[in-house]
Amino acid sequence: MPGKRTTTILIAVISIGTSSGEMEKREGFFWGGGLGGGYLERTFSATNAIDDAETRFYMDFFGGYAFNPHWALGLEIGGWLIEPDSDTYIWNPYYPPDNEPAEDPEGEGLMQVLMFTRLYPYRDKGLFMKLGGGYLEHWWKTSRGNYNEEGWTSVAGLGWDVHVSGNWSITPTVSYSYGEAGDQAHQAVTASIGFMWHQWSGPDRMNSPNAHLNTHSTQ
Repeated sequence: MPGKRTTTILIAVISIGTSSGEMEKREGFFWGGGLGGGYLERTFSATNAIDDAETRFYMDFFGGYAFNPHWALGLEIGGWLIEPDSDTYIWNPYYPPDNEPAEDPEGEGLMQVLMFTRLYPYRDKGLFMKLGGGYLEHWWKTSRGNYNEEGWTSVAGLGWDVHVSGNWSITPTVSYSYGEAGDQAHQAVTASIGFMWHQWSGPDRMNSPNAHLNTHSTQ
């Protein structure tokens, strides 16, 4: 199951982060992106139909600013791919070999643009809680044309910034989302791994437990 494999990877990355050095003072700009899978369930009020929950491909891009070691604010754009776009090769491995549009266009997805905040309970660790909300678009494509419905979305989750090198970190995140667009409502549990550049650098060695040993050895 893709969801189980993603969760296993997240646990492994977080365990590495807990045993490695942590960040220096967290303050400044950051940006990045993530990939993962979302266990997505949808309901439709017009027909009372329920779409069977399945793991869907998820991707996002984000950026923001950390005002202090405990609080950051940002903007994110991303979403879930429900059905590959038949006219876009990057989403669909069954794209017609003659590079012509498919005779029966199809594709569907959920796209969201939201403001989010990250709350870090520890100033010297990467653990954070994520809260956000914003715009949601449900789009789909059929032989009759392209359609979309607009609405709202909300998200709450937990993540960990795991420093890798210099100004780069890996950020595993698990989140719960709920939103409505037109007659469709969705809820999703999403696991993703992000790659993030941040203005602050890596572990602050001067504040590490062994810093005093290094100081004495140079005297």
